[in-house]
Amino acid sequence: MPKKWFLRIVSVYTLGLVFVTVILNKLFFKNYFPHPLALDLQFFLLVLVCSIVLISFVYFLVTRENFFIPRIIEKLEVLQELLFALNHREKIYISFLAGFSEEFFFRGLLQPLWGITIASVIFGALHFVTFGYFLLATAIGYYLGAVFHYSGNIFIPMMVHSIYNVFAFNLLAGIYSSDREDTPNNSLKKDN
Repeated sequence: MPKKWFLRIVSVYTLGLVFVTVILNKLFFKNYFPHPLALDLQFFLLVLVCSIVLISFVYFLVTRENFFIPRIIEKLEVLQELLFALNHREKIYISFLAGFSEEFFFRGLLQPLWGITIASVIFGALHFVTFGYFLLATAIGYYLGAVFHYSGNIFIPMMVHSIYNVFAFNLLAGIYSSDREDTPNNSLKKDN
């Protein structure tokens, strides 16, 4: 898929998700945006700490030999060329659009309606790549739901999710870059 079309699809999907969430929030909660936003020092500290915890957890899983991470990386390999085609600004754009829209929907709409567990399982199911990734995404969804529940500020899980997405993009790019460097053709080119 050409990069231009991918960026358009991501934009339409995420903005559509926001639109649907706003309408459903008005329907169920009588308010378009029923959750408070607070941008103070505590907000920035919580975003920093929660992001570090999530990124450390995922990095720990990826750097350990376990049963599901290699399978996830193998399944996501179809996105490898697209990943390398995106520049840093485009990766950040996608990361923040997805982080904000998905948290607005899952934490801002589904979690108040159905609870943290159901919202997290639906989040995991919609990120299904392998069963292992479903479990990982469900755990991440539960974590982000707990962050929202604890803080009461929807903007915190939005920022944490977005920062995690930037990390995940760069982690995948790093994994695929090292795989490219390990191939015999690339090692011959580097020697010349």
